[in-house]
Amino acid sequence: MVVAWAAPSAPNGLILAYTLERREGAALTTTVGTLPGSAPTLVLGDRNTTPFTEYSYRVVAENGAGSLASEFTTFLTPEAGKSMKSGNENVSSFPFSP
Repeated sequence: MVVAWAAPSAPNGLILAYTLERREGAALTTTVGTLPGSAPTLVLGDRNTTPFTEYSYRVVAENGAGSLASEFTTFLTPEAGKSMKSGNENVSSFPFSP
């Protein structure tokens, strides 16, 4: 699963880092990866998924004052051997709005 997001249009200060978190069901969140706030492309891949399983993702933005998380967005991974049917195969995106 590849997850892409957009930076906030009006951030509350300089964003130092973005962290992508995943949750399966009611489980605790797992950190998928972290990008610097200056990253030109906000995309991270999650290779630790199972076919035909729902996962929820959120982005946590960190600045000098602390951090703020987006709402969780849920995606269903494709069945084994199949790809997602979207504009960009295997790419899911959502706007970051904490």
